[in-house]
Amino acid sequence: MKIQKELEKLLQNKSRVIISIDGPSASGKSTFGRLLAEKYNGLLIRTDDYFLSENDKKVTKKEPGWNLDYSRLKLEVFDHLSEEFITSNPFNCKTQVLQSGTKLKVNNLIIIEGVYSQNPIFRGYYDLMVFMEVDSKEQISRIKSRNGDKMLQRWLEEWIPLENQYFDNYQIKKHADFIIKL
Repeated sequence: MKIQKELEKLLQNKSRVIISIDGPSASGKSTFGRLLAEKYNGLLIRTDDYFLSENDKKVTKKEPGWNLDYSRLKLEVFDHLSEEFITSNPFNCKTQVLQSGTKLKVNNLIIIEGVYSQNPIFRGYYDLMVFMEVDSKEQISRIKSRNGDKMLQRWLEEWIPLENQYFDNYQIKKHADFIIKL
């Protein structure tokens, strides 16, 4: 696999490699990120832990990708990439509560996985950017399977259009180093 060769080359030549995995919901980002983290003993950071609360969303400027807390992601993760530990305060979307800090050991591979991870404000941090693709019928099937019919409607009406707006506006796929379809 070309991406594996490129990643291994980067790991041989750099003390710390930072990659991003972006793409539509249910495209396999989490699975791919977890597999890479396991294989290369990497630290996996999920953008899902950095969504805004419903209250914060009401006062946020509505730009593409506006529902992610970019400031907190930068303060907790990107500002500490050269340090030994990162303290993450994951946001629980179900309870709408910011959980207390989790101290994470920074390894030689850091994987930032999730929709909105390749926002232009973060592109300069990455050594490698991956975009995951999924067929729309397969995406709907996966979302329905993991979230049920009721949540599927919310995905179709709200979240997928927000993601597509972000992908189109910032040309995420065009800037990716690798495009993968699982």
